[in-house]
Amino acid sequence: MYRLALTTASLLLIDGQYRTFTVEKATARRISGQEDKGSERHEWPIIPAAALKGAMRIDFERLMRALERPVCHGPDPGRMCTIEPCIVCRLFGGPGDRPGRLRFADALPPTRQYRELYIQRMGVGLSRSLRRAESGLLFAQEAMPSGLRLETQIQTLEPLAPQDQHDFEAVLNWWRQEGLSIGGGRSRGMGRVTLEWEEDTMDASAEPFPAEAPVLPSQPRSRLFHLFFTPTTESEEPIRVSAVKLRSYFLGSLGFIPGSTVRGAVGWGLKRVEMADSDISDLLLRRAARFSHLYPKKPLDMPPASAVQCKKYDNHAHYDHLLWQYVLGKAVQRDISPRKLLKLHEQTTHCLVPGCKGDLKVVSRLRDQQRRLQIKLALDRTLGRQEAGMFYIYEILPGHQSYEGLVWADEGLQQVIGEQGRQVFIGGARSKGFGRGQLRLEEYGDDMGEARAIQVRQEQLRDALTERLGIALDEGAVQALLADRFFFTLTLLTELALPPAIVLADWLRELYGWTLETAYLHWTRLGGYSQAGNRSKPLVQALEQGGALLLSAPADKATTVCDQLAQIECEGLGLLRDQGYGWVYACHPYHYEAAIPVERVLADG
Repeated sequence: MYRLALTTASLLLIDGQYRTFTVEKATARRISGQEDKGSERHEWPIIPAAALKGAMRIDFERLMRALERPVCHGPDPGRMCTIEPCIVCRLFGGPGDRPGRLRFADALPPTRQYRELYIQRMGVGLSRSLRRAESGLLFAQEAMPSGLRLETQIQTLEPLAPQDQHDFEAVLNWWRQEGLSIGGGRSRGMGRVTLEWEEDTMDASAEPFPAEAPVLPSQPRSRLFHLFFTPTTESEEPIRVSAVKLRSYFLGSLGFIPGSTVRGAVGWGLKRVEMADSDISDLLLRRAARFSHLYPKKPLDMPPASAVQCKKYDNHAHYDHLLWQYVLGKAVQRDISPRKLLKLHEQTTHCLVPGCKGDLKVVSRLRDQQRRLQIKLALDRTLGRQEAGMFYIYEILPGHQSYEGLVWADEGLQQVIGEQGRQVFIGGARSKGFGRGQLRLEEYGDDMGEARAIQVRQEQLRDALTERLGIALDEGAVQALLADRFFFTLTLLTELALPPAIVLADWLRELYGWTLETAYLHWTRLGGYSQAGNRSKPLVQALEQGGALLLSAPADKATTVCDQLAQIECEGLGLLRDQGYGWVYACHPYHYEAAIPVERVLADG
């Protein structure tokens, strides 16, 4: 790893990262994550990793060509390396999603005390034909001042060949003597920085992955753990996890980290330390290693799709509507009086806060998730300026947010990740200052996968359902519905990938003998990118995470059903379970504890 100290020798403008109403061009900055929590706003000027990498690549390529080294002709993919990469592509990356061996990070002020040191410059557009100022073209731009010190680091993701290392360090020495130009306005004297560097052979930010596969017993046993991902506190690197990509200039990001991304990050970390491919496959694929998605809060604390809230006021209580949806359906089937049915419908589909009566809406599972937009301008490496028409926007997740989920891990995976954490790189743009953080394990102390705990939760669910059915139907009808049926719920903690061309109700009945009574479900498609295969993953039909199902089975099968549910909580449901899909939780307490209270319905009835 190389540690760099950059000092601005002139004004520096990194355009395209930040927008403001006060100037036409604002320089890039890092905004504190605490700003969204109501505290004082903090911000610092930065040199984004993408800008630093691009400037270094352009100048490195120029110097290698001057030394008559064989280098390709970027940025045209048709003239770049295809089979054997040149030194530029080996270090900085090449076409076809070929990653480079160098990873860059944002350059930040060491003391984070530079908020007031931005400088604004006024400019006037010129008429080239009249050679005078053009009317109406007065503009303002913002820049970092000269003399500003920023620090960053360049990591080597894979060991460099001796000649590549020699050449790169020789160019670093050249930049130490001659300086480097970064950002906009370079032809007008802006963007000049001086550089100091040193090699750091010990990266103390996180423990590396072990290079040797752990020695395990012949029958290793998996246990359930909490899994946490925390972005590195040194620079709070943001995260970008792409979903199914559309043909547009906007690249959205998921609000969570998929389980397949976590598994891939662990596998890539093991690959970097040169663990054998067979050992990696044995550790992550052939054993019972299952990663759930990582969310901003515990998966069981995320509201299901059946959760509703007042449309008028966000601070009004949230309710669960799953049981009431079943009750209303049975009330219609039993042909109760229209007046009573209308009253039940009014009371269970409107806010119950006295005097409000607002309509209800679905609670967003990621309603508290903070996101930001970044604007990017691609560069023409030949002309050394921005490429016409290459303007795009992508969505990022701020780097101050931690994520947590679940993982079934045997002794081997426990040793690999460890309680103290391992450094991993999550998501896209990893070589440009995104996604660096630590994974760590913590003992799981809840009751997932226990048949006895499911039975206890089911009894409370049944009591809540009985109480609500009693409002709509007479006692005999309620007993007839519940006498020979065992009711339970399934909540989807991650997406449920289904076999093609199936009907969900038929699939559950044929596979387990269950009857689907009612549900809150939404369809989606799963996609993504496989770095190992260097290709996009095929689209798979699935049910969105958070989906809630109310099911029933014959009452004499209650013990068998509880055992089935405990096994499904451990092993998952549906397809692609090894990629983080199919995590479910039976008889979630939210469905009966947060259900619309009976006394509120009766009080207003």
